[in-house]
Amino acid sequence: MPIYIYDILAPNNKSYNRIKRMFYYYLTQIQTPEVKFITKSTLFVPKNLESLFDGFFMKWKNKLVVYKIFSEEFVKF
Repeated sequence: MPIYIYDILAPNNKSYNRIKRMFYYYLTQIQTPEVKFITKSTLFVPKNLESLFDGFFMKWKNKLVVYKIFSEEFVKF
């Protein structure tokens, strides 16, 4: 199961807030109950939604730094 870790890139505070609003608006459009937020910038995505989120993050590649790692299961402590 993929885990996406991302950070917003912006030259100033005004730009950062604009990108953040747009990013989270579009993220909520594709989010399903199976997608878990581990932290505010870490998503745990089921394997069947991996290609959807890969495409989503590719659209934001100039505005975000995204890391993708894989895990066998989600365990909440």
